[in-house]
Amino acid sequence: MKDKFNMSVDLNQTLAKRYVVDMIWKGANLEGIAVTFPQTQDVFDGLATTLKVNDIIVINNLKHSWMFLLETLYYDCDYAYICKINQLVGEGLYARAGFLIYVHVTMGGTTWVPEFPIESVIKEKLEEILKIECVTERAIYLMLYCM
Repeated sequence: MKDKFNMSVDLNQTLAKRYVVDMIWKGANLEGIAVTFPQTQDVFDGLATTLKVNDIIVINNLKHSWMFLLETLYYDCDYAYICKINQLVGEGLYARAGFLIYVHVTMGGTTWVPEFPIESVIKEKLEEILKIECVTERAIYLMLYCM
């Protein structure tokens, strides 16, 4: 695979800051939260809104996650870093946000139940993914693996 984009870190950071509310709004919608862009902007800005408390928590958690990401662009993308982002996304919503889950989860529309995650296996896979030379391919594999 050939790298699709060739943007500097500064340009990427500028674009992310410019579109952060849009990305939070789309992320909240992906999580099933029926929120409008203006409502998302209000929560982002700390203004009062008529949304449910949990919806506000999700939006604020996404905001905190993006702010952390933008402040730590040069940190290594390792297991601890990914766990920290997971903790910020799930804070106040899940009891063990940022830690591996050890309860069975199911996926709608299927009887398949994923195996429990094993930290050492995850770390090995992350090392393997982070060795991919093509930045575009590495980003896609990392995103899909984390999902």
